[in-house]
Amino acid sequence: MNAENNKKLEDKIRDYFKKWEWIVTKWGWRFDIFYYDTADDLSKKDRKEHPDACMFVDARFQYLKGGVYVILDRVDGLSDEEIEGLVVHELTHFLLDPIYNDLWEYSTETISRLFLMLERGAQ
Repeated sequence: MNAENNKKLEDKIRDYFKKWEWIVTKWGWRFDIFYYDTADDLSKKDRKEHPDACMFVDARFQYLKGGVYVILDRVDGLSDEEIEGLVVHELTHFLLDPIYNDLWEYSTETISRLFLMLERGAQ
C-alpha cells in the first residue's frame, strides 16, 4: 500500500470510530487510535499476542482509557461493512475489559454484533 491509500483507509476507519465512539465515551472512556502500515511495525510482543488481528485493543479499565491498534495492510481490501464491524468489535472490548476472561472474545463479538444489528434495523 502507498501513503495515499493508507491515508484514505485511515480516514475511513476514523469516520467509523467517530460514528461509534459513543459506545465507550458515554461511559467516560477515552482512547487513542494507532495506525501501523504492517504487522512488522508492531512490537515483537504485540505481533506474538495478535498474530492475525486487523485491529486490537489495549484497555485499562481502572483509568477508563486505552488504545486501538490498526494494522492497515490487514484491513485493506475489507468491505466497508467488515471494517465497521471491526471498529464496533474493538470498542466493545473496552466495555468488557473489567470482566476479561476466557469468554471475553465471544462476549465482545456477540455484543458488537448486537450494536450493528440495532444500527442496521435487523431483528
